[in-house]
Formats: sequence, structure tokens, C-alpha cells
Amino acid sequence: MYRHPQYSIRNRVGCKATLVQVIVYQNISMKKLICFIACFSTVSAVAQEEKWFFSFSVGAGLGGPSASIKNKMRDQGFNETSSFDFLGFSSTTDYPIKHSDLSFHLRFGIRLNKLRSLYFILGQTDKGEVTGFKNQGYSSFLGIFGGSDGPRPTVTYTVYQVTGGYMYHTSSQIKLGLGPSLFIVPYSDNTESKTSVMPGVSLTARLPLGKGKKLFGLEVFCDANLAPPVTMNVTGKTAEGFEMKKANLIQLNAGLAFTVRKIK
Repeated sequence: MYRHPQYSIRNRVGCKATLVQVIVYQNISMKKLICFIACFSTVSAVAQEEKWFFSFSVGAGLGGPSASIKNKMRDQGFNETSSFDFLGFSSTTDYPIKHSDLSFHLRFGIRLNKLRSLYFILGQTDKGEVTGFKNQGYSSFLGIFGGSDGPRPTVTYTVYQVTGGYMYHTSSQIKLGLGPSLFIVPYSDNTESKTSVMPGVSLTARLPLGKGKKLFGLEVFCDANLAPPVTMNVTGKTAEGFEMKKANLIQLNAGLAFTVRKIK
């Protein structure tokens, strides 16, 4: 049996209504639904706030003292090629040579309010060794093996970092931190060991892989360390003729952090 559309509208709304009134009614209902979803999402977000975190991070760096040491060795002529021969087989090595280790940090923080946390970073930011060579001749033993002769100065160093600062929580999952740092740099040449200390500033960013709502998780981190050049007083008497006074401390470090977090 055919029913006029107005009767269906009346039955649906529960009162006498025109088509315009029905549309208004539906729009009001939709607005209420959207407001409910928004309120629920806000409550869920607040309920999922990170109360504190503790992480162990491993990364690789770009920059730091090694670049300064290599440049100084090139400027002073310790950038030549060394050769080695054994029973007719030969090999060559180009200097200076740099060896770098990964960075290792402990990171922890505690939530202060909705937008800000207090965080700390402790650990090894950089560790490296740079060796140069200046060719001063060639020697061999009974024609069996031989190689290039000359001074090979080696400078080793480690950069330890202590940072404390505020971390700001953005509308996305990225967390941005800024704070003062203290860089402790023990270093040595072929014979002497010394230590320098330099203050600076560190910027850091954290991005969880996933929603960041679980007790254990992985995060991507990126640190930018800014500081004046640090004293590395290497003299020619102890480093086979190589000398330097300062080394760069500006460095970019990035990697993965294994994180334990407490969710409210």
C-alpha cells in the first residue's frame, strides 16, 4: 500500500514535521554525535598521557671532533699513502683513517604538566680514533716483505654528554626537547692523556614507532649538540710531529631508543 512520504517523516521524527524540520533535526543529532566523539577522543588522549619514560638509545653521529682532527692532519701533510708488500703481493692504505663507535645513552623523563616534561640524557655521544701518515721512505726485509716508513700520529677521544632540559609535547606524537649540556672529552695522542670540559646546548626529538601507548616500545630519536670548539692540546713532541689546539663539538646524532614508559 502506498504511503505519502510525509507520513514516514512523521513516524520517524515522532511529531508533525516538514522535510526542512527533519533535516534540521538530523543535523542537530549529527552535531551531538561529533561532539561526543571529540570529547571521548580528548578524554582518551588525556588518559593515555605518558607519566614517565626510561630508554636506552643507540645511534650514529655526523660531525664531532674527528672531522677537525682529519682536517688538521691533511693540513700538516699526514695524508699520504702507505704501501705494504709481502711475497709479491702489495696493498696500499690512504690516510688519515678514522674509526668511530656508536653512541650509547640513557634517557629518562617525568611529566610535569600536559605540555611539558623534565628530561635527562647521560652517556657516550661520540668515540673515535684518527690516524695519519707522512711517507719518509721504504724499507724491506730480504725482499720478502716491506712497507712505507714514516710517522703515524694517532689521536683518540671520547665525548661524554650530560643534559637536562624541558621536553615539549606537540599536537602530534613528536616530542621536542631543549636544554643545557656538559660535554666531557678525554683524549690522548701517542703518549699523553688529557681531559677537557665544555658546556653547550642540546636539542632532541622523540618519535615513537607506533601509538606509544604500550609499556615497552621503540622510538626514533635525533639529537643536535651545539657547543664551542673544545680544547685538544696535542703537541708535536708527543704525536710524532702532529699538532692541534681545538676540535669541533657540533654534532648530529640519530638512532633507535628502547623505551619503557608509564601511561596514566
